[in-house]
This record gives sequence, structure tokens and C-alpha cells, in this order.
Amino acid sequence: MEETIKQTIKIDYISFGFMAFGIGGLELFLDEGNTYMWFQSLPLTIVFAAAILFLIYFAWRAITTSSVINFRVFRDKNFSLSCVFLFFFYLVANAFMTYSPIVLQTVWGYQIDTAGYLLIPRGALCFIFAPLMLKILKKVDSRLIMIFACLAVALCTGMFCYINTTPDLVILFLSEVLIAFASIAFMGTVYTTAYLKMPKELTNDAAGVFNFFRTFGGSVGASITATIVTINQQVSWHDLIGHINHYNHVFKYVITSIRDKISVHDLLITTSWAIAKQANLLAFISVFVIFTILALMLAIVPLFMDALPRNQKIEFGE
Repeated sequence: MEETIKQTIKIDYISFGFMAFGIGGLELFLDEGNTYMWFQSLPLTIVFAAAILFLIYFAWRAITTSSVINFRVFRDKNFSLSCVFLFFFYLVANAFMTYSPIVLQTVWGYQIDTAGYLLIPRGALCFIFAPLMLKILKKVDSRLIMIFACLAVALCTGMFCYINTTPDLVILFLSEVLIAFASIAFMGTVYTTAYLKMPKELTNDAAGVFNFFRTFGGSVGASITATIVTINQQVSWHDLIGHINHYNHVFKYVITSIRDKISVHDLLITTSWAIAKQANLLAFISVFVIFTILALMLAIVPLFMDALPRNQKIEFGE
């Protein structure tokens, strides 16, 4: 066997420390922000400020001297646009896939295990669509497929903007088909497009940066969604509770029609439960509207990328 050529690599521990503390602090801020009311918490505000400061020092050191990550990877237009595309796609898709089981439980009233069974087809469909996508990529422009993936996600989240408290299995199944196909279409194109013109010596740096945008996009999406849902639940609850009074003719009619069939205590419990359920529904709908708009805007990004050659080997991401 030929002797392996070993190359000594100097690790810049200072820039690594800046990066680790910066990203770690930012992740902590995102994970705990909704629990401790973001900037209303002094410790969290300090963590956020320190994280930004560390990341600025990290970027400054990378530009002026050396770094654990070579910033030359961002000179590649395809790679830079793919990172942006990856971040926002995972922000929307990952947040939707994270919170759709919660919608099934809190809005549609399914048990945890039932909600899990109903979402099994999503994973199974990915295995079915993967070989189909390989054939499609040989005949269709990769940029069109990425645009279609964004439109599929927009249609998926858009359908959930019209749900109510009655379970709709048609919308659920169609959303699973769309999100599965969009995920495979996305992974089969953007992961390969990002490295299309990347020099070999920068591949390792590019891989680390690329995976960071993927995981960070998912974290930001989950955190933002939790915040929007929490705030809108409170706003919707206060708005709905304002209609429960003797001046509301509909409520007065309901009270009159059932007061002989149900006790006041049971009536209050039923009303409270119904309001909480409707508030949850309105909060999630507001999130799905935002997701739909973001997915539609994201469909513009592939137009500025270079298309994959038809004979390009396709690799599916994680």
C-alpha cells in the first residue's frame, strides 16, 4: 500500500473558542427565550449580548488573521445562496413538522400515539419519492425542482390555514404527501448544488458551515414558532373571552337553551375548554400564514443559482 501523506494542521483555538461560546450562547438564548420572555430576562439578555460579541470577534479574527473556518467558502455564489436557502427552508419545514403533531393533539383532540400513527406515512413516502426524484432530476432543471419544493411547502402550510377544530384527514394526508416530496426534492438538489463549484481544498470547511445553517435554521424556526404560538394564544384567548357576556345575544341564547340541561359549573368548564381550543387554533393558523408567505418568498432564491448538469451525481442530505 502507498504511504498516506500526512499534513500537519494548526488549529486556531482562539477562534474556535469564540465560535463555540458564540453559537452556544445563541442556541441557549433561542431554546430558553420563550420560557423566560426573551429580553425581559436580564440573564438571557446578557447571554445574547455575549454571544453576539463572541461571534463578532470570531468573524473579525477570520477576516484579519486565521480561523477554524475558511471564509473563502462564501465567495462561491452557489454555496452562499444554498446556505441561505437551506436556513430558511429548514426554518419553515422543520418548524411545521415539529408543530403539526401538536396541532393534531391540542386542536383535533387526538391522543399522542394516534397522532404518531397518523404521521407515519410522511416518513414512508420519503423512501418512495427518493428513487423517483433521481429520475426526475435527469430530465428537469434542478432550479425548477427547488422552486417546486418551496411551492409544495407553501401549499402544505397554506392548507393548514383553513383548518378548524374538526379533524380533516384529507388535508392531513395531502400535507404529508407534499412535505415528503418537498423534502426529497430539496435534499436531492440543494446539497449537490452547494458543492457544484467548490474547490476540493475547501470542501471540509464548506461542509461544517453548511451543516451549521441546517441545524441553526431548524432551531430558529422552532423557537420563533413557539413564541408566536404562545403570544397569539394569549391574545386570541383575551379576544374571545371578551365576547362571553350578557350583551352577546348568541351567548345569551345558548345559556337560555341549555340552562335546564347542564349545571352552571359544567357550563363554565365547557365554555373555558372551548375558548382555549379556539385560541390554540387561531394561534397555529397565524403561524401557518407566516410559513406560507416565507415559503413563497423562498421560491425566488433558486433563480439566482446555477443549474446542476444532467449527468451530475445526486447525493441526498441528512
